[in-house]
Amino acid sequence: MLEYKGYTAEIEVDIQAGVLHGRVRDIQDVVTFEAETAAELERKFRRCIDVYLEFCQETQQEPNRPGLQPDSKTIALKATPDLCRAADHAGKSIDSWAQDVLSEAARRSLEPFA
Repeated sequence: MLEYKGYTAEIEVDIQAGVLHGRVRDIQDVVTFEAETAAELERKFRRCIDVYLEFCQETQQEPNRPGLQPDSKTIALKATPDLCRAADHAGKSIDSWAQDVLSEAARRSLEPFA
């Protein structure tokens, strides 16, 4: 198990794929990450927690805390490994990356009406 800023992650090993998968435990939001080494997994876990907390701050949402039930207004963040990687490769937070992608998709969908 990994611990960081009060959050704990459970780890699964996919021997065939040679990948370690992690998921933050005891919160309603879904926060996952993956890596090929233990050191990388810990780094990715810390990065996902930092990105999750940054996302909550930017969107003015209260982050889920282990052992606390969020209210009905909480929006679940599904930080899949691909989402974390894409944002990381772009050098952006998940929130910033998602805003850019959604803005571009909206712009393209409105082009026929322009």
